[in-house]
Amino acid sequence: MFFSTPRPVLLAGVLGLLITAVMSGLSYNRLINDERHTFDNQVQNIREDLSIQSRKAIEALDNISSLFKASESVDIDEFHILASEQVERYPFIRTIYYAPYVLHSERSDVENAMHELGFIGFTIHAADDSTAGSFPIKYIEPFSPLYILRLGYDLLLTPSFTNAVNRAVDTAAITSAKSDITSKQSITLFKALYAGRLSLQERAIYPAMKNGMLALDIDPQILLQEVDRIPQLSVTLLYRNQPLTDKNATTSTAPELVHFDKQVTIGKEGLQLSLYFDKSVSWHQADLTLLLLSSGMGITITILLIVIARTFHSRSRLLLQRNEEVQALVDEKTKELQKLSSAVEYAGEAITLMDASGIIEYINPAFTRIMGYQPEHIVGQNAIMLGLSEQGSENFDEIWQTVVAGESWTGRQMSRHQDGTLIPTRLSMAPIHNSNSQLVHVVAIHQDLSEQEVIEERLRQSQKMEAVGTLVGGIAHDFNNMLAAIQGNVYLADINMDHPATVREKLGKIETLTSRASTMVQQLLSFARKDRVKLSSLSLNSMLKESFKLSETVVPENIDLVYDICEEELIVKADVTQLQQIIMNLLSNACDALKQADKPNITCRLSADDMEPSFMQAHPELKSSRVAHLSVADNGSGIAKSDLDKIFEPFFTTKDVGEGTGLGLSMVFGAIQRIQGAITVESTRHKGTTFHLYLPRIEQAAVISANDEQSDIIVQGMGETVLLVDDAHDVRDAISEVLSGIGYRVLTASDGKDALHQFSMHEQDIKAVISDVVMPHMGGKELFRLLRQRNPRLPFLMITGYDSLKAAGISADGDDCVLINKPFSVSSLSRQLHDMIHHTQPTDSSHSTGNQ
Repeated sequence: MFFSTPRPVLLAGVLGLLITAVMSGLSYNRLINDERHTFDNQVQNIREDLSIQSRKAIEALDNISSLFKASESVDIDEFHILASEQVERYPFIRTIYYAPYVLHSERSDVENAMHELGFIGFTIHAADDSTAGSFPIKYIEPFSPLYILRLGYDLLLTPSFTNAVNRAVDTAAITSAKSDITSKQSITLFKALYAGRLSLQERAIYPAMKNGMLALDIDPQILLQEVDRIPQLSVTLLYRNQPLTDKNATTSTAPELVHFDKQVTIGKEGLQLSLYFDKSVSWHQADLTLLLLSSGMGITITILLIVIARTFHSRSRLLLQRNEEVQALVDEKTKELQKLSSAVEYAGEAITLMDASGIIEYINPAFTRIMGYQPEHIVGQNAIMLGLSEQGSENFDEIWQTVVAGESWTGRQMSRHQDGTLIPTRLSMAPIHNSNSQLVHVVAIHQDLSEQEVIEERLRQSQKMEAVGTLVGGIAHDFNNMLAAIQGNVYLADINMDHPATVREKLGKIETLTSRASTMVQQLLSFARKDRVKLSSLSLNSMLKESFKLSETVVPENIDLVYDICEEELIVKADVTQLQQIIMNLLSNACDALKQADKPNITCRLSADDMEPSFMQAHPELKSSRVAHLSVADNGSGIAKSDLDKIFEPFFTTKDVGEGTGLGLSMVFGAIQRIQGAITVESTRHKGTTFHLYLPRIEQAAVISANDEQSDIIVQGMGETVLLVDDAHDVRDAISEVLSGIGYRVLTASDGKDALHQFSMHEQDIKAVISDVVMPHMGGKELFRLLRQRNPRLPFLMITGYDSLKAAGISADGDDCVLINKPFSVSSLSRQLHDMIHHTQPTDSSHSTGNQ
């Protein structure tokens, strides 16, 4: 009868039995793989949990050490408060104790100090009788009878502790050792309270509380408490291949289905442990449901194959066609993934992929080229190590919270290169969610802005120099007026020598004119200084009043210049020099537009405004609706409607060739964008133009530096000898005559070499030195260095006619050295010299200005 079975049915039956056998085998392999996967997941979870616990232990030790770094002396109460917090926070910490470095000669002093705290039986048990000192336990937490017995115990008594303590001292890193102070198994972490390798002599000079050892005991049983909940799994915790603890699996006499074991290492640096995992699964413990179902399904398939044998051929064609379609779709998606992968690999921007906790999982080659990190050095680290921060920008935590909330973030940030330098980058971060809308990854793109910022800085300086050229023309006009007035007053004083009152009046006017000239020069130097943009809180009212004084030099006298500044103080965060440049550019453009006006007028207004939501929506670059509103309006030729959309583009200009670079308004626009403000323009042809600047207001008080009014009182000398050094003959004679007139004995020198000769001859008599900075043969800085080698406390007064900030490095060499600008008043010079000679608090600032 078997042989009479139709061949298709027979083949279907045989095929069904083969399928049953195959499915049973696959189900068995699946069962084994599932158990392996479960075992690997358990190992990974326990490993990750212990890694976290080990990092927390090191973090707890660092938290305690910060207490000793912040204070020269730490008492037992302070130690108890901070240490008890760590013990309560981390259950795996058994005890924390502090051991100072004590020389044998200091043992009795430390013991007496502890006796005074109430520890009558405190005794230091030294490791040996050498002169190297010891590390006796002084403070301990928790403060219980069990642990009090360790007070005075020398950590160096135990050989394993000795090695760990010495490694911690020599490497300034956290080390660990297996604890045998008590009968319980534990791991002890050590951290030295100073950094670097120090000799015994160098250790002795450290303050007592800054020179010692912190120790922290870890209970390995508590570390593995979660393992007890996992059946069939045996875990042994090892330190240097020595078992600390284990959790035995439940024994069973049933036949064994599968057995797994694995040893992994966790932690690094100071705390490195090994875990040995062992798991056996018997047949009755395994989930055989799938195996049974596979066998039953195989038999069912055998029956079904017999039934569908006749239709298999036609169905196979349909399945083959569908398979080809699916394969084509897979190939298409694979090509897309390859394109995406190639795009990321060859992208010019640095691309980082992080998990939901901020751990870096991938960086592309451009990241290594821009940031300097190799993948093996940064993958697995937290993104916070890149040190993303900048003055006036959101910190990394705020950025991360924005991304975690499901929003993208884009902005300028300073990112840390591997060598420690900060690189300006444009950072874009976006979240990646799975099908359940759960955050799984975060992608970050860093665009290097270094070259762009160099170009922007050159453009800013180019525009600034263009404005300086305009300023110089106006200042030259004012200087000629001042010089004419000075010459007139000199003539009037000369012809009225018989009338002292008239002479004093004319000399007073001359002093006022020289003061105005000096102030104008200082403003020009400040405006032209090539500094990087530095945002600071400032009063816009005060800053505009000062800027308008300087700007008056570029506005022709035929133009009616009107200022309307509100009384309310408006505080903004901006760069002073850039704001001055903005005012100069807008006023210069207004002057150019007024050349053909009959009654030229420029009106500058400052007011406090609260912008409407519609305005904020139209200008998303504006950070706050509470703004300082600055407007500059003219009644000139206006701007053509077709040009309004182009005026902020670099190099766009409507002026004739040679009259403008086209950089002015683009720099204004960039500067306003940098401080998260907005700028708009209104213009009507032949009626005038108004620029509106909206700067975000802040609540922080402005840092306003203003020179206090200096007293005109001249402090007389008492016959002290002063060495005066200046290569300008007229200046040297004038200052010498002034100093002699107020009671000083003056020695003069024409340069640094001449001054050294004079000092060698009169070293015992010279009480102070007044020197120019820039001189032939030897300048003031080199003279200062050589004289300070001979007399470290010699009062030294530098005088210079250059920008004081460029020479500021000269005055930073030590005490009793002050830098002041030429010209200066006799009263300020007399007070400064008197205070320096008599070592009193100076009454003037170190950068003084005035008239002589």
